[in-house]
Amino acid sequence: MSVITLTSDFGSKDFAVASLKGKLLSLSQKHTIVDISHEIEPFHITEAAFILTNCYSSFPKDSIHIIAVSASVHPSEKPIVVSANGHYFITNNHGLLSIMFSEEEITTQIEIAIARDLYNVVEDVFVPIAIQLADGIAVQSFGTKLPKLKDVTNAKPIIRENELHGHIIYNDNYGNAISNISEKTFHELAQGRRFKIEARSNTFTTIHNHYSDIVDDFSQENASHGKSLALFNNHFLEIALYKSNCKTVGGASTLLGLKIGERIKVTFFDS
Repeated sequence: MSVITLTSDFGSKDFAVASLKGKLLSLSQKHTIVDISHEIEPFHITEAAFILTNCYSSFPKDSIHIIAVSASVHPSEKPIVVSANGHYFITNNHGLLSIMFSEEEITTQIEIAIARDLYNVVEDVFVPIAIQLADGIAVQSFGTKLPKLKDVTNAKPIIRENELHGHIIYNDNYGNAISNISEKTFHELAQGRRFKIEARSNTFTTIHNHYSDIVDDFSQENASHGKSLALFNNHFLEIALYKSNCKTVGGASTLLGLKIGERIKVTFFDS
């Protein structure tokens, strides 16, 4: 028995998720199907990459991950199946997997051969290949070797001398704004120097280790609710508001104006 995970931008209102699961079950009922998320912003491959990067390795090795985000029949974004870090990923070649993995992490990348009159790439291509992989069919059987994955140049932060330029890629359930600036990239450029983080009209000169570090006196913790802070969450720079409810008063995404795509600038100082 294998694990097959599902990530999509289908949402929960329509029939697409039910149809996808029905197709999987109609081909085989012996594998475990797990939903990762179906609430990815439509066509937002960077958001999907962030979510998958932070959870796929929690699944057993040889798990199969169907990524139905911006998944349609497209002449320059052919369906692919990739083996990386002991897992299989089935999606379109639109750059999502190049965001998640370096070339060294990828074992095999295959462009899947499809019929010209194909209509539903997810149900007619992704699903049967996932079942066949789960049943032990070799990944090389599904098409031809792909020399290089499509790269998304604007998905990674830009380094300019003593500056690091990134942008918000994800707003979580708490309204926290997560950027594409990784902890590794930050420290490699910082080299222990002072820094200033600018996000719209907000400036931060300290990165906290925990959300609660912003609290000065826990006997009056309520006074700290809504305070802004910067920290690394899942190894990416995040701007957050301490215990602020996104569904009532708002979070960093709304109150600080840090929606997806908003720019983040980090400046490092030599003295």
